[in-house]
Amino acid sequence: MPDIPRPLRVLLIAFSLLAVAAFLFTALARITYPYELEYMTGACLDHVHRILAGEKVYVEPTPDFVTWLYGPLYFYTCALVSWVAGEASLMIQRIVSLSSAITTTLLALMIVRRATGEWLPGLAAAGLWASTYGIVGTWWDIGRVDSMFVALTTGVLGILWFGKSNRSAILAGVLMTVAYMAKQTALVVAPPFCIAAAMHSFPRALRFGAAFAITLVPSVLVLDWIHDGWFQYYTFDIPRSHGYAFSDWWKFFPGDMLAIAPMLAAATWYIVRLFATHRTKQALFHGAWCGGLFVATQLSRAHPGGAENVVIPTHLGSAVLAALALAEAARDRAWRIPIAVVVAAQFAFSAYNPWHYLPTEADRAVGNKLMRILEETEGPVMMPLHGHWLHRTGHPAGAHVLAVMDVERGPDSGVGEQLRADFLRFTWDRDIEMLILNEPGAEDFGQLLVRDATKIEWDLEELYPRELNPDGSLKVQAENGRPLFMPVVGLQTRPRQIWRRKR
Repeated sequence: MPDIPRPLRVLLIAFSLLAVAAFLFTALARITYPYELEYMTGACLDHVHRILAGEKVYVEPTPDFVTWLYGPLYFYTCALVSWVAGEASLMIQRIVSLSSAITTTLLALMIVRRATGEWLPGLAAAGLWASTYGIVGTWWDIGRVDSMFVALTTGVLGILWFGKSNRSAILAGVLMTVAYMAKQTALVVAPPFCIAAAMHSFPRALRFGAAFAITLVPSVLVLDWIHDGWFQYYTFDIPRSHGYAFSDWWKFFPGDMLAIAPMLAAATWYIVRLFATHRTKQALFHGAWCGGLFVATQLSRAHPGGAENVVIPTHLGSAVLAALALAEAARDRAWRIPIAVVVAAQFAFSAYNPWHYLPTEADRAVGNKLMRILEETEGPVMMPLHGHWLHRTGHPAGAHVLAVMDVERGPDSGVGEQLRADFLRFTWDRDIEMLILNEPGAEDFGQLLVRDATKIEWDLEELYPRELNPDGSLKVQAENGRPLFMPVVGLQTRPRQIWRRKR
């Protein structure tokens, strides 16, 4: 039987191992960094602190706390690990996320290895998947829900793919409910997965769908009852009310697809090949589950606030199908080299510099300085994008302003207006001693949170110099190519302006 030429095999193995190594190096090199890698992860830590304190996560929004629009599983998992470790921290969150990402990598390897009976396609699946870590800005391990959701969804896929018994179908349905509790995107993925299961066995597909519905609905109702209706408000009502901005989606779609063009080409070739060789059920199976991940990605991308992290499921599906294409092409002299070259080309498309995603010692020094300032400040402090800093330094924490904006855009204008009014009173009622604002947008945040700020006399202090290039852009550090103390993942915003109340 024809096979992939040895030089190409060696190249694919080397690229795959290098991609996995680069992912692990980047994640482990920053896992102990004591400050945020992405500006929303600190608020995730606030959720964990509430759980450890015995408080509910889904509660009426206040200036003290507003819940993120996600299920509870990730937060409670981090709380459990924190309880075992004896302390909640950003590192614990990263450990949970990194463990999930590693699990997905291993599952991709094992799924393709079992499907093809060969190690090279399995290793290629893991390597291709790992190579997309840089495409999404190294989002996997930062301490948010995405990697846990993808790991659970990959587990469901493996069970539906290789399970034979009715029990395995039921297990897959239950696991899909667990995935929903990590991220509601599971609700979009479940129907296509059910269609995929039907390509193997219609009765098993029915049991999968039934198990998902029977476990999901009561779980949601119980959680909503426990939280006095706020669970549905945060996890369903607000996301639904935000709608979709397809005009913005078109801005991202070409770039998202171009970044994985070789994988998409190989995956498409594989599906077409299955149809052409009359393996229709197999083609429909793969088209259904991978199409479900693709649709979930595009809907999430069109949702307001959908960042590069929502593309992760499409990367997984494309990596698995591209690896299957590699195994399929190896049996055909006409295609074995072209498909192997296309798959190898994806590693070039995915290349990134790990140091660009690592905080520097100068970043750490700025964080340490800010910690000292907060520890030395006796009065109440407001830090609208980084409330967890306040908790770490003995101050009452505050809600993340992005979560506040989610509520303001939500379905109940009364709740949003009340929260805005509460925020505007927040400064006065607590007699705020210090206000720490981010840039860019410090002025906008100040106006949002402290209306009539001119009635308070403030002294402005800069946490660090604002160094500019001749063209007006911010100077970057030589080590990672980013401005000082900018997060290495996600939205580029950093705390810089310190406003002290004059006495």
